[in-house]
Amino acid sequence: MQKVNNLPQFFLDNYSEVDISKGSSNISAPLNILVMGKVSTGKSSLLNALLGKSRKNSPFKVRAESGVTQSLDTFQLNPYLCLIDTPGLDDINYHADFCNQPIDVGILVVEGSADGRQRSHLDRLRQHCGRVVVVLNKIDQFDKWQPFVLERLLQQWREALAIERIFPTCTFGFDPEVDFALQLDLRGIEELKAELEQMLKERWQERQRHVPVATLVGIISPTIRSIAEAGTVERRSPFIPGLLAIALAELYHHYYHRSLAGEQTYKLLQLCPQIGFCWQPEATNFLLDPDRLQTTLVDSLSLLLGAVQQWSRGAELQIQSLELLKPMIKAEIEPQLPSHWSKTIEVLLSRVLNLPC
Repeated sequence: MQKVNNLPQFFLDNYSEVDISKGSSNISAPLNILVMGKVSTGKSSLLNALLGKSRKNSPFKVRAESGVTQSLDTFQLNPYLCLIDTPGLDDINYHADFCNQPIDVGILVVEGSADGRQRSHLDRLRQHCGRVVVVLNKIDQFDKWQPFVLERLLQQWREALAIERIFPTCTFGFDPEVDFALQLDLRGIEELKAELEQMLKERWQERQRHVPVATLVGIISPTIRSIAEAGTVERRSPFIPGLLAIALAELYHHYYHRSLAGEQTYKLLQLCPQIGFCWQPEATNFLLDPDRLQTTLVDSLSLLLGAVQQWSRGAELQIQSLELLKPMIKAEIEPQLPSHWSKTIEVLLSRVLNLPC
């Protein structure tokens, strides 16, 4: 797997800080864009054009021998986006096994006269991809004809594939046998970029909506248990603000997939005033008295749940159901707290989780 840097802005705007999840269980897998088509349709040239590459700096090499890609080329553009250039139309099943995860956006590249047999390839691509776009490449072949000839061809392709839209493109100039004195002839690339950007954004949001609530519980519950422990162990209460800050950073990264700024973290911690007492040795060796520990736990859990609700809304994602989240937190926390903390447990569950005790 190769890495490509300096992506064009259309990829960076929404995805350079986005760690995309696979399905509902993996929040580290990138989005995958698969490009397929018959040999010599210009798949590699199209990818180079989309990335804004020059002839000398083109990661997707166009082979001189019939323009055929001999092997599956996978390019990790950044931690969040992956491009796959397939050898040919028969390799989609192989790629599905290779990635072991869904293909998010599929691009079928065609050229020349309309071919109804390509519809079966489009159907296969749809089976594996969340979104599909069809590109009619090498439209420069029709420059010598009247404009209506190309329009007629596009209509024939739309009818043959039973689709409403095809993106006409030209990516002339990446073939190594082309005279480098000739300028690159790129057409239709910006329109295709805009469509791909929208598809990727929609696909990302679909994935995020289905990240399980258990992921949030896995952040919040251990934090509350650690805060409870820190308040009852000598010299550990000063660590409570740090525990909260780490949890807030993890939750923020879960929704926005970028780091939470230190200033933002400080402002959030100010919403939980009780933690300020964690640095004050009001009891021997920084031990918190039961009432103050109880208040600290309630405020901490309220802050974390409030962050979940606010950041779900801010990320334009489906708000996680607190009705699902709260019982899971109760089941995680209650067995871990000392039995003599019955009052603390009661207050925690009733005031924050709104659950019967």
